[in-house]
Order: sequence, then C-alpha cells, then structure tokens
Amino acid sequence: MLLAKPSGLALHSEKVYHQGMSQLSRFVSLHPYFKVPSDKMPYLKAILPEFAAKTLNETGNLFYEFTINDDEVFCREAYVNAEALLAHLDNVSAMLAQALSMAELVRIEVHGPAAELAKLKEPLAHLKPAWFELHS
Repeated sequence: MLLAKPSGLALHSEKVYHQGMSQLSRFVSLHPYFKVPSDKMPYLKAILPEFAAKTLNETGNLFYEFTINDDEVFCREAYVNAEALLAHLDNVSAMLAQALSMAELVRIEVHGPAAELAKLKEPLAHLKPAWFELHS
C-alpha cells in the first residue's frame, strides 16, 4: 500500500530537516522556570506581554513566548548566538527584576553549541544554570 506524500508544511519541513538541520540547530536557548504564588500570578501574567513586546526588536531573537502550568511559568526563548542572548538579558533586566519580585526562579537551563555556551558561562554563573551542550 502506498501512502500519499504529506502536503503543506510537512512536505517542506522534510527538506529543512535533511538539508539544513545542522545550521538551524546552532542557536542558543534559555529555559527559565518560575514558581509563582497564586496571589501574584495575575500580576505576573499582566506583564508577560510587555516582555514579549520589548523582545520584538531584538535582531538576534529567534522566538520568545511564555507557557504556564498551574503555578509555574516557563519562558520559551532562543537566540542566534551567545551575544544575542546576553543582549536580550540586558534589554529586559529591569522587567526581569520586577518579575522576580513576584516569582522565584526555580530552574534555569542553557542549551546550545559548546563554543556558544563557553561565552555564557561567566556572565550567567550567578544564575547557576544547568548547561546542555549540543550533541553533534
């Protein structure tokens, strides 16, 4: 039995995965997890769109959004390289301080190629992140 080829995005994604995956996967991502008390959650949710708006003009940002699971807020974010990630943290530092007055940073991970992670280890050491090196 022959199956029809997938259409639309699935057809195109096959091409991307086979030809450009190594280039596409060279980005750096930050994975912060915040625990938010229930009485603070409405206030934190209210400022999340401001974070996203402030990030729109960052040229090295690949994606930036929040997901929420009960009392936990996660920021899905990725950057073209270490320098772009550091520029982002500088850009949102005042807002991040405000968010941290309402929430506790309970875990943070940094994912990416070894060369990019090496550039981040000193500037992010105070956050005590878990480092995930891209396996190639």
